[in-house]
Amino acid sequence: MSKLVLAGVEGLTLSIESGCIVLEMNRKGNQRRLIPIVHVLCVEVAEPKEDHRGYIYFRTPVANKTIKSAIARDYIIDDDIVFFNDVESYKIALAIQEYIANFAGR
Repeated sequence: MSKLVLAGVEGLTLSIESGCIVLEMNRKGNQRRLIPIVHVLCVEVAEPKEDHRGYIYFRTPVANKTIKSAIARDYIIDDDIVFFNDVESYKIALAIQEYIANFAGR
């Protein structure tokens, strides 16, 4: 697999590395967070539209928030979500979602 990297808005970058989702958070002072793929319960991806941003969201057993809509996500900072605005990022998010769904360690 070639390296999948999604450059989101608000200083977030997401990539897949050694069986983990890697979130680089520049908006919070250059933090790096690893989420083992085996801990991901599900992945939601939404396509960007005229009235809202697209996103990729990871639900894990230790998530501290349960958010019911994409609109609510726009107003709440959640460390397990990356927003994006363009179709190319949406395609990368779908590839990441597929990779996680087919990950051999799950």
